[in-house]
Amino acid sequence: MKQREPYSIFYVILLAWWFKSIVVPLITVGITIFFKANSKPNVKFKIDLDDWFICFDLCVSAIFIFIIGMVDLVTQMVSDPTFGVLSTLKEVSAEEGQVNLDLQSKITSLEKLSTQQNELIANKFGVSWAMFLVVLLLIFFVSTFIRGNGWCEDGKLKLINGIIIPNIIGFFVLVIVATWITF
Repeated sequence: MKQREPYSIFYVILLAWWFKSIVVPLITVGITIFFKANSKPNVKFKIDLDDWFICFDLCVSAIFIFIIGMVDLVTQMVSDPTFGVLSTLKEVSAEEGQVNLDLQSKITSLEKLSTQQNELIANKFGVSWAMFLVVLLLIFFVSTFIRGNGWCEDGKLKLINGIIIPNIIGFFVLVIVATWITF
């Protein structure tokens, strides 16, 4: 009997950045489309063209991913993993009573690494706020575009300006945010 490998392709897919940041929101949007169609008072289950308007669902998913990613960045900034190691190494060095140049060199290297890492995280956090505001403005502009150009006279969404273009923009926002937060 063949023994299962600890990391099958299923686990690799579940742990991939693109799965939780892109596939999971798309699955939730698909479920939303299903429930939109199911909740209509029609006798038959039917997915209308307007049900495929998922731009704002994608953008809201992107905003949630963004907020969670920013919380993770703050957590990384305040819980520096090298802090405990550095304080322990300094105590060991002080207890020995002698100058251990090798240990002092390692402490200095770790301090520099910790400082550089925190600076990178702080810079990413600062840029994230700016990017977050850009995403909100983009969503506002898309909603304004749809209001002006996306509706037919009969109250239905136009295929190109009301559904396809906004959905492409929503998917683009989701991919950009997921990529930014993950890396």
